[in-house]
Amino acid sequence: DNQDIETSVNDESHITDYCIGCQWNVYEPSRPTKLFYSVSAITSACLHPTNYNIVFCGLEDGSVSLWDLEEDEAYHPKVVDKDNNVEWILRSPTFSTIGLGEEKNDEAAGRCARVVALKVLSKIESEERGSFIPIQ
Repeated sequence: DNQDIETSVNDESHITDYCIGCQWNVYEPSRPTKLFYSVSAITSACLHPTNYNIVFCGLEDGSVSLWDLEEDEAYHPKVVDKDNNVEWILRSPTFSTIGLGEEKNDEAAGRCARVVALKVLSKIESEERGSFIPIQ
């Protein structure tokens, strides 16, 4: 269900509670082409080496999120800036590890280290060990 969120420059909105990432087109620098958000601060990011619509981000809480920027807009809320007559699709993560592995009695819960770097790896199928190598 696509939900419109109306906002104005003077309006305090829940949108300010999120970390917003932007994809830009250098040939159209007046505004970002895509917006995506995270509930935790983004500390590192990288694009898929061959599919530039896939964004991986490491987060301050130690989790990793992935956004498919070609995902249908119907799955994401629309932000309407009435003052500037602009509409944005605010994309939630397509996949995230936030909350995975947390249990009520887990002593390590809440003690995750923030992600400081990401590297996309590709599995080598022909190699006996099935190890991973960085994609160049």
